[in-house]
Amino acid sequence: MSVRRISLKPAAWPLRDQAAWAAACQPGDFLEPGGGAAGWREVSRKNIAKSYGVWIGFLAERGEFDPAATPAERVTRERVVAYVEHLMTINKLSSVAARIRDLSEALRVMAPKVDWTWLRRFLSNLRRIANDRSKLRRPPPSSRDLYDLGLRLMQRAESDPHLKRRRAALYGDGLMIAMLTAAPFVDPTSARSSSAGTSSGAAISIISISRRLG
Repeated sequence: MSVRRISLKPAAWPLRDQAAWAAACQPGDFLEPGGGAAGWREVSRKNIAKSYGVWIGFLAERGEFDPAATPAERVTRERVVAYVEHLMTINKLSSVAARIRDLSEALRVMAPKVDWTWLRRFLSNLRRIANDRSKLRRPPPSSRDLYDLGLRLMQRAESDPHLKRRRAALYGDGLMIAMLTAAPFVDPTSARSSSAGTSSGAAISIISISRRLG
């Protein structure tokens, strides 16, 4: 079965939704405050309106879209979970989290009197899961990356005037990282036979670090 994503443009929204969105975008004046979206950039308004259109398009596809209902009345935990599951068949999880963020923002300004704490918590959990998955896919840093990090920490310890008490600790951390990544790794099974080579390798590493620091 093919998966479709329908986005209804604001002109195709029910009148109650259009009115709520228009009120949210209404600029304020000296007498009356503006709507919740009055200070948004135009590109933000377009993106969030598009995401809201995807949401009600999803409900329409499932036969759960009631034009007479308010925007808040259509939102349930069960429907949001189903919406996420639907989006995950189309997008990666970080993009799904972005859609839920936009939906949350749209509902916040279109139904400002409703308590959306549960939806914000749902979004927070979704972002955490997306971030954890991104970390799992991220390749570990190379030895060169760690070595350069150690050098940068030592250089900052020497040049940053605001460190004060942390200067020695930061320099020590940088030196340790640089030494551990610059020194050759030793096979534990051959540690005895190569202990002299390891010591000389560590010494060479320290000399190399000192020279690079100038």
